[in-house]
Amino acid sequence: FGAEQAILVDGTIELDLGAAVGHYSLSTETGGKVQQLRLASPVSGARWYEWNASNACWASPDDGHLLVELLVREVMHSTARYINL
Repeated sequence: FGAEQAILVDGTIELDLGAAVGHYSLSTETGGKVQQLRLASPVSGARWYEWNASNACWASPDDGHLLVELLVREVMHSTARYINL
C-alpha cells in the first residue's frame, strides 16, 4: 500500500483502499478505566475493541475476536494481497 492510502488525522488512522473496497478508520476512545479502540470498516461496520494486557492484544468484548485478525482477513479478502503481521 502506498503512503497516500494511510494517514493519521487528529489521532485517527484512516486507510482508504479505493472505491471498490472502501475506507477504514481506527480511533481511540477516552474515558472510563478501559482502553478502547473503535474500528469503522466498510465490510463489518463499526466495532469496539478493548486492550487485553495479559495477551498484549486488542480484543472484542462481544465475542473475543482479535482486531488484527479481523483487519488482516478483511483487507486480504478485499485486495487479494497477502499481509504478514
